[in-house]
Formats: sequence, C-alpha cells, structure tokens
Amino acid sequence: MLSTIIENLPEILTSLGSVAALWFTYNQYTKNKLTDYKVEKWKNEERAKDMKKFGIIASIYGELWELLYALKADRVFIIQPHPLYRATLLTATLEVKKYGVATAIDDFVNVKLDSMP
Repeated sequence: MLSTIIENLPEILTSLGSVAALWFTYNQYTKNKLTDYKVEKWKNEERAKDMKKFGIIASIYGELWELLYALKADRVFIIQPHPLYRATLLTATLEVKKYGVATAIDDFVNVKLDSMP
C-alpha cells in the first residue's frame, strides 16, 4: 500500500496543487469583484456629491448674475474671510462680470484684513 502511494505521489501532489490553485483563483476572483463593487459604489457616491455641489454652485452663480443686472454693476463677486477659527485673510471665490470687464478675482486672493480699509 505504501509503495502504491509513493508511486502515485506525483499525481497526488499535482491534484492537490490543482485544487489549491483553483481555490486561490476563486478567492482572488471574489476579492476582485468585491473591490470592484466598492470602487463603483464610491464613484457613484462621489458623483452624487459632485452633482449636488455643482447644483449649489450653479444656483449661487444664478443669484450673482441677477445681482449683476439688478444693480447695473460691472462685476459681482463673493469675498470670504478665512481661516474660520480666526479670520485674517480675504479671498474672492466666485465672480460674474459683464463682457469686456477684466476679472478682479485674482487681486483678492489671501489679502490680509489689516491691509483692507
């Protein structure tokens, strides 16, 4: 009996190796599918967040355009103080302007509050 096992040892090891390879392949496949699912779910969540954010920004731009024409101004922009815990700087974040008017948003980036009148 022992001699039969020894004679068939290569076939036994090959079959055990095949079963182990099959198990590892299946395990890796399921992990890849789970990872793909998590990535797709994360992408969908980020896309939903972006759409909500862009919708809010679009409505803010709409309000700025209404102000631009209601006030008959050349430009309208939003200036925000930052950082939140101790406002020391001003930065212009959103701007709308009439055609042909130069942008002023670049002039209002990290301006110190001490230098503003």
